[in-house]
Amino acid sequence: LKMRHSPKRNVPLVISLLFGFLISSIFVLSIISYVSTLRLSPKPQEPVPLISTPIKHSPNTIPVALLTYNRPEYLNRTLISLLSVRDIDPRQIIVFQHGSDPSVTSFLAKEYGFLRVIKNTARIESEDYPVVANIASQYRFVFSYLFEKSSPSHGPLPGGPFSSALILEDDLEFSEDLLHYFASLSPLLDSDPSILAISGWNDNGFQGYSCDPTLIHRTELFVNLCFLVPRRVFLEFRESWPYAEWDQFFRETSQARLRHTIFPEVSRAFMFGENGSTLATARFDQYFRGVRLFDGEQRVFGGDKDQYDDMNFQVGRLNEEDYHRYVDELVRSALVIKTL
Repeated sequence: LKMRHSPKRNVPLVISLLFGFLISSIFVLSIISYVSTLRLSPKPQEPVPLISTPIKHSPNTIPVALLTYNRPEYLNRTLISLLSVRDIDPRQIIVFQHGSDPSVTSFLAKEYGFLRVIKNTARIESEDYPVVANIASQYRFVFSYLFEKSSPSHGPLPGGPFSSALILEDDLEFSEDLLHYFASLSPLLDSDPSILAISGWNDNGFQGYSCDPTLIHRTELFVNLCFLVPRRVFLEFRESWPYAEWDQFFRETSQARLRHTIFPEVSRAFMFGENGSTLATARFDQYFRGVRLFDGEQRVFGGDKDQYDDMNFQVGRLNEEDYHRYVDELVRSALVIKTL
């Protein structure tokens, strides 16, 4: 007797065949897709560096505003140092004289007649804030001139209003790489809106503790000595400019809004003004006398190509996101000291 094949008995076989065909088809399609991807997709890109193009050093195009009042001997010491800065051009210096002190006026005319001098003779009579009110008024005058007034080009210096300016006072001495330091860092003002200003001063940069001139940091505290400020900051603040204590105004939470100041580990300026309008000798001895000024023994900014490329990397790391990542990595890799 012949055995009959029942259709019901063949159902599992048919299902198995169909399932095997489906799996084979999926496998073949995957191979085809993978080959197509290899053929059509671009090659994997190398990691993008923090700065993809070299920073252009242009120290001569930074306007340098030097504020002075009634200390010609201090002013002379500051100008001697400033004119010794590498690649400085006297035509980029603008001296802002507050008041009309005859000793300062005659000194500038006799010794530095080649410099541009802008006078502001307006004075504020204030019983409560006679000093700081006039200082705030003078800073308002200087910023308005730099960032609102149209002016022709002067040598290498472009015409105003300027996109940023370096603000100095008449009781400072400087490192020889001052302008290259600011020229290297200045692109950050355009690329990173979280930066309020760039300073060449470190409040905690004392001798023995401030060691590495290549290190640059960020801080939420506005540093008002030897600083490069962008025009956008003044345009933002001008309508609410304070009557007094302009620097504290910059530090207020409502103004700073968590924005940072860039500053070096080793200062590019030294404040020698022991006798000042708002500074006593004891305070000078405590906070200023021991600050280290970079001596320029190694050329950090504006150096050879290897140093230049290395500083490009350092500057690129200062944008907000990369800086936070960099600090996190330092903390994670730090050695935990369990006992002293």
